[in-house]
Amino acid sequence: VDQPGPSYLRLGKAGEAALHRQPFPRASLISVRQKERADTAFVATGSVLKEALAAQEELEREHEIEVDVFSCPWLKPIEKSHFSCLSGYKRLITVEEHAIVGGIGDIIRRSIAVPTTSFGIREDSISDVGDQSFLRSRSEIDAASLVRSFLEIH
Repeated sequence: VDQPGPSYLRLGKAGEAALHRQPFPRASLISVRQKERADTAFVATGSVLKEALAAQEELEREHEIEVDVFSCPWLKPIEKSHFSCLSGYKRLITVEEHAIVGGIGDIIRRSIAVPTTSFGIREDSISDVGDQSFLRSRSEIDAASLVRSFLEIH
């Protein structure tokens, strides 16, 4: 409401749970789950944060791998300084329900020098029809696919 000019607000319609416990500052990302020794972090935008959190839980439980999870609930306006909390990581994995080009991964790559792998809606699945779970699986942005991809690149 306070932003000058037009704005876009995406509202989910799948009964998504609240993923943030409190109002968030616009000066940085939100640390959703942070471990002491993690060298990799998931950065998610939107309700797909749920999948990143589930992947983080499985990686810890099944593989004893610590991964941090950050949320970026907005894409614009955004400053390079919003990503300063990510500069200590060896690798970042971005997750979004959007085309990868022009999304959160591109924004992060232009902002900080940390190797970043991005997952989003695949071009070959744009015309697919199905429920949210099916479409996330098809684009490999569901928790199981994120765990598999993480283990391949880690």
